[in-house]
Amino acid sequence: MAAKPERNNANILGFLFPAPSARGAGKCKRMDRTSSIWKSSAANIGQTRGQADGCGLLPSRRHRRNLTDSMSLVHGTCIAIDAKGILLRGAPGSGKSDLALRLLGLTHLAAELVADDQVQLTRRGDELWAQAPTPIAGLLEVRGVGIVHLAALAAVRLCLVLDLHAPGARDMVPRLPEAAHCTIDGISLPLYPCMPFEASAPDKVALLVRCLDEDILRP
Repeated sequence: MAAKPERNNANILGFLFPAPSARGAGKCKRMDRTSSIWKSSAANIGQTRGQADGCGLLPSRRHRRNLTDSMSLVHGTCIAIDAKGILLRGAPGSGKSDLALRLLGLTHLAAELVADDQVQLTRRGDELWAQAPTPIAGLLEVRGVGIVHLAALAAVRLCLVLDLHAPGARDMVPRLPEAAHCTIDGISLPLYPCMPFEASAPDKVALLVRCLDEDILRP
């Protein structure tokens, strides 16, 4: 049975990102990614940049509040479908936020935003949980629109990792990929390549999520 996600009902940094009022509902909050506020997320959770491992993970210090937990920061976007966290990784401009936006727009999937641009990962026993660093919780960058504030889950158990590739790198996504995994903080996770700008990309993500529970993928 999938773990139930933790919902974020708290007011997220109200003094920095106030919730839209009835008068200003739907307006976007723009924020420069080079600003100290945006960059502070890594500092706020005690992270330091360093050599990324084979999964693109930035190493971290031990979680000071609980030495049994390991916390790290990864550049990517995380969404949840059916209480399952999907981590979207890729170079800047590879389509992480765009794919997340299209998944969020498919009402039948009931997808929910967890984190965009930076994802905080915490190991809890034999599970890996994802959440947004506090300063950017609930924020999603929409290219051509700006930074928008959306409802978001506080945390979700990570179940799947997708590596996104640019349209010119079709050779990186084989027609029949072999089963692959990556290891993050000692936790093995299914890993698949993805072409995010294909029209069928959201449907493929939905199928991969189904494969986590259903035996529909044939070798």
